[in-house]
Amino acid sequence: MTKSKWATFCLVAGLLLIAGSFVWTQALPNEVVWSSEQARRLTQSAADVHAEMSSEGVHRHETSNLQDDSTDPSEEADPHRHAAEMMAKNEELRSELGRARFFRFRMPGYLRWAGLAMVVFSGGFLLRGDGTQ
Repeated sequence: MTKSKWATFCLVAGLLLIAGSFVWTQALPNEVVWSSEQARRLTQSAADVHAEMSSEGVHRHETSNLQDDSTDPSEEADPHRHAAEMMAKNEELRSELGRARFFRFRMPGYLRWAGLAMVVFSGGFLLRGDGTQ
């Protein structure tokens, strides 16, 4: 394949990337990147973390530690470990949401810039006339 054919291919591919970037969010339904089940799990996880952090057990345990420093460390770990596990699960779900948002809303910009770069470089190559060699 000659250089001019590669440049033409890159020019067309770049134009397709630019066109695709403008229809990305309309053509890609929300359910593809973030399902209603994932949204429900994130909402439930946030509610669980909130309930755990504001529950009387954790609050009472924290205030009892302030009053008495002679508590057994193994007793101290249980309520905090459970809360930490719930918070870790919530953070994992939030990072999944962040990736979904990136894929849905930031990817078109990257596609647009990549397509523009391909068009500029291949167009410059074709206009220079180096493709005949």
